[in-house]
Amino acid sequence: MQMIATGISFKNSPLYLREKISFSEIELKKAIVKLSLEDSVKEIVILSTCNRTEFYIIADNLSLAYETLIDFICNEKNLDKKQLEEYFYIFYNKFAAEHLYKVASGIDSLVFGETEILSQVKKAFITAQNNGATGKIFNSLFKSVIECGKRVRTETKISQGNTSFSSIILKIIKDKFVNLDKVNILLIGLGEIGITTAKNLKNIGVKNLTLTNRSLDKLINLSKELGTNYIKLEDLYKEINNFDVIITCTASGKYIITKKNFTPNKNTLLIDISIPRNIDPEIANNHSVTLYDMDLLQKEIDINIEERKKSLHSSQIIIEEEMNKFIQWYNNFDILPVISSLSNFFENIRQQEINKAINKFNLNDENLKILDMVTKSIVSKILHYPVTNLKTENDNIMKEQYLNDLKYLFQLDNQDNYNKYYRKTDNKKCPFSIKKI
Repeated sequence: MQMIATGISFKNSPLYLREKISFSEIELKKAIVKLSLEDSVKEIVILSTCNRTEFYIIADNLSLAYETLIDFICNEKNLDKKQLEEYFYIFYNKFAAEHLYKVASGIDSLVFGETEILSQVKKAFITAQNNGATGKIFNSLFKSVIECGKRVRTETKISQGNTSFSSIILKIIKDKFVNLDKVNILLIGLGEIGITTAKNLKNIGVKNLTLTNRSLDKLINLSKELGTNYIKLEDLYKEINNFDVIITCTASGKYIITKKNFTPNKNTLLIDISIPRNIDPEIANNHSVTLYDMDLLQKEIDINIEERKKSLHSSQIIIEEEMNKFIQWYNNFDILPVISSLSNFFENIRQQEINKAINKFNLNDENLKILDMVTKSIVSKILHYPVTNLKTENDNIMKEQYLNDLKYLFQLDNQDNYNKYYRKTDNKKCPFSIKKI
């Protein structure tokens, strides 16, 4: 089994392409199910945020898995293959894992050290897991990655200062409007980022905040919780020209605000943090409008970023520590089923012989304790060198030979253990031969 990480992000692709390749929550689940059913894809997690869409895949044949993925995206998103491959980056094995650790830790983000990405990675993993798309490898990897992200944020200063899009939005509003008491703000969309932004706006003392959202129950409940106004989404265009600031962060996949439905009669600040965009960029041609989209927000990275980057070295040390633990586990992944079977084989013999001794001899409780302790010690000593040598063998060819020898000599049932340690259970013979990462 091998690993690949591929996709696009704010670093290497234009906004219009990131819009096309992004997945809504419903699209994401469908894509995971479809791709996980492909023979070339053994495990898959899709991470789709405002700034990146990435695919993490476990496969026997990485080239075949990559081609399957590219064809799928082209068909689903109606894109040209050459255009896609021009921008897609690819990381293999160790470097794929390392990239994921960096993403979850916030050191690969548009806003260095941002806080939202860790919860987004966790959500992406849970979505894949709930749809049967992960197995032993990704279950272990993402658990490690999430723990690493938590450590980086608690053990370094990477999260100090403005570390999220909501904090940047607050800075932009403050820079434009001195007196927040007189600013009427409309927030469209109550996803994770929308809710965080709404709460932060209230925390800094914004009094005139209005919310709108497709889900009326969610809208009413959050409005009551925060003490804000709200308008129904169907009433949006009746009220839209009354606001000084409009923030959009929905997953509608189309323009909500256009020149046809928005005719400002005063200076208005528009902030579009949606992918795909919610605000028609042509609106920026209106001299009374200031429009920020995701690309322009990149220029507004807070002044504390250089201070936070001093935490980069300590963050990388934590990443290396956590990744090394996973790599050690990953490199021994192919021998775990055999070790388990071998241990069970000797344990069954031990139990059988103890039962014989119980039936043959009149043993008291103390004798049984001694017998159990001594036989466990014998089995442990017998298994010590085979297990240790298997774990430390760096030659994959020799390791595979040793594994096959053990299976043959002790008649270990490879298929049973294969099914125990791997997500898919079909009739295909697919021996474990993990390349070291």
